[in-house]
Amino acid sequence: MIRPGASFRRLRRRCDEILGELPLPMPFDAGKLCDTVARRRSRTIRLEPMRSRRGVMGLWVAVDGADLIFYEQVTTPPHQEHIILHELSHLLCGHDVTDLSAAEQVRLLMPSLDSGMVHRVLSRDSYSVVEEREAELLASLIMRRSRRMLPPTGDVSAGIGQKLIVAGLVAALAHHVNKAMLSAAAVMGDDHAWPLGHALDAGLALVALACVPLGATMPVWGAFLRVPALLEWFRHYRVYTVLRPLWEDLYRVSPQIALLRPPHRLAGLLPPRDLGLRLYRRVVEIRDGRTVIRHHLDPAVAAAARERAAAAGITGRELDAVVEAATLSAALRALSGDEAPAGKPPRDTVPGGDDLAGDVAFLCDVARAYRRSRRAWRLSRLAGARRPRRLR
Repeated sequence: MIRPGASFRRLRRRCDEILGELPLPMPFDAGKLCDTVARRRSRTIRLEPMRSRRGVMGLWVAVDGADLIFYEQVTTPPHQEHIILHELSHLLCGHDVTDLSAAEQVRLLMPSLDSGMVHRVLSRDSYSVVEEREAELLASLIMRRSRRMLPPTGDVSAGIGQKLIVAGLVAALAHHVNKAMLSAAAVMGDDHAWPLGHALDAGLALVALACVPLGATMPVWGAFLRVPALLEWFRHYRVYTVLRPLWEDLYRVSPQIALLRPPHRLAGLLPPRDLGLRLYRRVVEIRDGRTVIRHHLDPAVAAAARERAAAAGITGRELDAVVEAATLSAALRALSGDEAPAGKPPRDTVPGGDDLAGDVAFLCDVARAYRRSRRAWRLSRLAGARRPRRLR
């Protein structure tokens, strides 16, 4: 994983230079970008789905006249797109490495392929090699620039302005009601009948006079003060913190998923410097961690959780999120006790969004449901259960 400091800055600078010279198709599509790179290199690029073996989620294989990019078949479309971009980034960075363990993967995937045709092989499984870290960082930067992680909110300044106007009108109405209450108390000859009246009189008038003009001019001064950008930053930070418990437990059992070294626990509560990149990495690493432990995901647990959640009236995406959270929680509990994998083949489909924004929203639902189950898990660990073991 990349340690904070000069090494990361050098990699980031190099990746930014490569990205600055790379024409990204709009609307963005990883397949179209592969076609663009293929034309520039005068070599065909073929995309081939595969089922991961030994934790390898992607492979780049250079053969005579073509580059083969293998990507994990059983995962969400945004995760597949990232894996493709990772392997494509090896080409963009000019990497030239042959890994014997990766070559074994090629023989398993394509036994009919003549080994003499294979010139270069790189696999996406961990970031202990500089080339892997560089390719992963470049893929993350490409996705960060070309995809939205959260759905658009429209004209944020106008929406805030409307809320301020409504608040001002409500305050004005309350001011008149308060005036009526004070008048009634004066007619009754009892100034103490409405003791809060005099205190509210000035306050409500001030709120009304401030909110209405501020709301009416919000689209002008709000854009000048970058209010929409600030609110967008807070949205990203909220999602970043929501995903943290799920990411932490997946990282604990499979630390190889992390590209950037995680900060100290207390420092992790502070906003990171590059929030957008950190948030995207958290999403990708959750997907990577799920793939690593997928043979510990018990279909029987998923079926039981779905039945109980459906009986409670939960439907749609929330139902899928609750089932996913329950399945992940059971798998991590099994790993904490060094239990064997579930022994049943994982499902051919992985729940999630069809695009990055949809997948982030789904993972937030999963993380919230997981946090509830995590509290119960912590109570059980107080009774003597061990910490989750690491997968190697």
